[in-house]
Amino acid sequence: LSQEELLRQTVYIQHRPLKDPRDIKMLDPACGSMHFGLYAFDLFEKIYIEAWDLEEAGSYEKFVSDASVGSKRQSLCQSYETKERFLADVPRLIIEHNIHGVDIDPRAVQVAGLSLWLRAQKSWSDNAISPNNRPLIQRSNIVCAESMPGEKELLKEFTSQIQPCVLGQLITEIFEKMELAGEAGTLLKIEEEIESVIAEAKKEWEKITLKAKDKRGDELLFTQSVLDETKNIPIQQGSLDLSDIADAQFWEQAEHLIMVELERYAASTTSEGSSKKRLFASDAAKGFAFIDLCRKRFDVVLMNPPFGECSPKTEEYLNLKYGKPSARAIYAPFISRANALTLENGLVGALSARGAYFLSTYDSWRQQLTENNQITTFIDLGYGIFEGPKIEIVCIILRKKIDNSIDSSAMFIRLLDVKDKEGLLRRCVNGDEETITRIFSHHTSSFTSIPTSPFAYWYPDKFYGLFKNWMPLKSDIFVTCQGMSTTDDFRYMRLREEIVEHAEWPLIAKGGEYATYYSSLDMRINWGENGRDLKGNKKAVLRNHTHYFKSGITWTEGTTSCFSSRYLPDGSAISGSGQGIYSLSDNTSEVIFGLLGYLNSRLSHVIIESMVSSGDFSRADGVVRHYSTDLIGRVPIPSLETLNKIIEPAKKLHTIQEKISSLLNYQEDDLLIVV
Repeated sequence: LSQEELLRQTVYIQHRPLKDPRDIKMLDPACGSMHFGLYAFDLFEKIYIEAWDLEEAGSYEKFVSDASVGSKRQSLCQSYETKERFLADVPRLIIEHNIHGVDIDPRAVQVAGLSLWLRAQKSWSDNAISPNNRPLIQRSNIVCAESMPGEKELLKEFTSQIQPCVLGQLITEIFEKMELAGEAGTLLKIEEEIESVIAEAKKEWEKITLKAKDKRGDELLFTQSVLDETKNIPIQQGSLDLSDIADAQFWEQAEHLIMVELERYAASTTSEGSSKKRLFASDAAKGFAFIDLCRKRFDVVLMNPPFGECSPKTEEYLNLKYGKPSARAIYAPFISRANALTLENGLVGALSARGAYFLSTYDSWRQQLTENNQITTFIDLGYGIFEGPKIEIVCIILRKKIDNSIDSSAMFIRLLDVKDKEGLLRRCVNGDEETITRIFSHHTSSFTSIPTSPFAYWYPDKFYGLFKNWMPLKSDIFVTCQGMSTTDDFRYMRLREEIVEHAEWPLIAKGGEYATYYSSLDMRINWGENGRDLKGNKKAVLRNHTHYFKSGITWTEGTTSCFSSRYLPDGSAISGSGQGIYSLSDNTSEVIFGLLGYLNSRLSHVIIESMVSSGDFSRADGVVRHYSTDLIGRVPIPSLETLNKIIEPAKKLHTIQEKISSLLNYQEDDLLIVV
């Protein structure tokens, strides 16, 4: 099917029963001043009105409620005498039940709370409800991610009153786990940390209390700790007091009991005791609110996660919990975390940077993302969304999968090269026929054909077959190589004009501007006595030196423009910025020109750009794209028979480009003489 036919197919939307609007939870895990919450407020007002009308008309007898509420709560129509009284209470319901937000900056949390309060006042004002008749908003769900208070004496006083003793000790450990909350925010998986603390304590209790079992599962006469003692296995003395735990039922309730104690202490101490004690309890209450929010699961998570890297303190934690690249682009773990915080079939909407959906370092992250979620919409916006930082932006909507075997198609909208992105997006959504070329439909599983699985959505399905049917460039015929890194170019390199041509000062490829087939090499490298000086420098890195000075192909490793390759003549070296491709056999040395012709073809450029974060490379100030040897080595190439057919045309193009370059250089020299 063509892209147009795919887009016109019927879309299957899985049925989900209507939910009581008081149980629909939305979260912004990095809320700032709560922009998403304000938009959500408008939508929630419409949802509540629609729910009332459905109940009143009798067309929907009962909404689905959370299991924790059960049948205790009355329906909307039963809870209010008239629709007017119901509408007057809707702003309070939205703030107390629906909208949730977290931020690490207490000032942002205050602004977020105020903005929602003002939005509620606006609704009341628009409905001519006087201040005296406006419901009192008793709580909100905007939380500051802060570590628990650090006063050890007050913590000890608090935990010493808790029974059983181990419960107080577990709370102490949780206080320690909360240290990162002020920097990691919702990225801190505090609910998992609590489960881990309880699991370790339970394991220690079982070891000293329950009888050990053999390989068949039959009980032995002794506990595991006694058996370890008889085998002379060193016994680690646990720090927990487990003496008053009678049975295993305690561990099933431990998490609930911890939350009950935290809530009780926070509520009882804020109004009594010394000022220091009240402050400690107040801070503990904030920490409890954060833990309580992280234990909830949400229908919708909306966010514009932070860009850039994380703080040094959280880097180790993020790398451990989310994978290595997480600390370099913090928005990626935010999206993973949002997925974990949603209910089954819940939605995640994110306005984030573009790189993680394309760069090879995020291959495993993309795989995990598509395994756990169905991408419903992917809007490729590029530059111009935010003032200030030059960052390419993507808007993505994910639905958490219920059945991993289902792989529905996703809609992709490409708006990289237009200024009026909002206007064109509206036209795309409204089905304007002229926008059909900007809309694509793909199963995300098709991206796995491409090495590192970037979301290269703008190609037809036949394109992905090239990666399966053609051989990779790096094979038993060709090799891609990184070159040398002197670490001190000022010492070892000179401009071409500075030194008369000499065998001890060969030319070296250093990348350069966009150029196909031919580019003048402008630098020389000190290779006297077979590179003796360089080889003696411990800081210098001479990669793949056995290939130096052979003819091949070179290209610029990092550039804002698209990929371009040129012929590398005999007697030239390669560097980290100007890397190389070589033939592994003398019998195929001529075919290097055939490969050069292919690499400079439109097809090759399309393939290579699909493997990198290929956004708007028409901008000179765009993001630098890195064409590494590993990436170029994975480019699928046609057969040797096909490459042999384009050797002669490629040679002619190389000769033409060389002549053009020499003419341009001659004219530049003339201008210098005139000046």
